[in-house]
Amino acid sequence: MNLNPNKMDTALSILAGDICLHVGPEILVICRQLKQNAQTVRTSQDATWVCKDAHFFTLFKTQHGPATLLFSHTNGVLYYASPQAHLAPACPCNTGFLCQFTQDTLPEGLVPRLLAFDVVTMQPMGDRGGFLRAMAQHLPQPLCTVQWVGPSKYLNRDFIERLPHTIKGIMFLGEDPLTVSVCDF
Repeated sequence: MNLNPNKMDTALSILAGDICLHVGPEILVICRQLKQNAQTVRTSQDATWVCKDAHFFTLFKTQHGPATLLFSHTNGVLYYASPQAHLAPACPCNTGFLCQFTQDTLPEGLVPRLLAFDVVTMQPMGDRGGFLRAMAQHLPQPLCTVQWVGPSKYLNRDFIERLPHTIKGIMFLGEDPLTVSVCDF
């Protein structure tokens, strides 16, 4: 993954508060590192795009209080989320949103965006895409929004060129939410 240190600094200044030292079984499940594998395009698998210089985070709540936690897959550090990145109070405990941080290029300038593309939870959820869309009400909008996920055949050049950020490639979701495959676009 090609990392932009300035974008990581920007992401942490917006999303993170203090470092969190709490460790419990639910945190160990949700805070596993994201695994990225190389892959060729397969149109039958759910996919989305991966942004150029993206930094991946898991935003989640635990059963140990109202705080929202933020795990950085870039540096492996667990933080308390900043107030603007807090999940809604009604968000179920032990539910995490796998996200990528990017910056949208809009007429008013660069706008930070945390794109949620999958859900990590300790319980079975059936249709992950449907579960993610149902849980979107708990995201700290407009900073964090649900990113489109679906059959990769719809991720064509026309679609990609209309996005407000630069795209690196296509990301295919695996059976395990924390395992993705990426191919260049």
